[in-house]
Amino acid sequence: MRKAYIESFIILLFLSCCPFIVSSCHEEEKEEIPESPFDEEDIQHEQDLNAYLGKSYSCKISQVSVMESSVCVTGESF
Repeated sequence: MRKAYIESFIILLFLSCCPFIVSSCHEEEKEEIPESPFDEEDIQHEQDLNAYLGKSYSCKISQVSVMESSVCVTGESF
């Protein structure tokens, strides 16, 4: 008798929790897609830079100096 009571209690507990489980599984959480901080000009500059960096060049850079208002690149040409 006690076993039947425990089984009934477990079934009742499961059935009372079931709607919460089912509803939480079906809730669609809309993931916010953040807007890109980059505009079309930024994207174009990145594509141009990647194209430039992907090419082979017949030179060797030996030093790069970055100042407040200029960049100096020193190297050799083959």
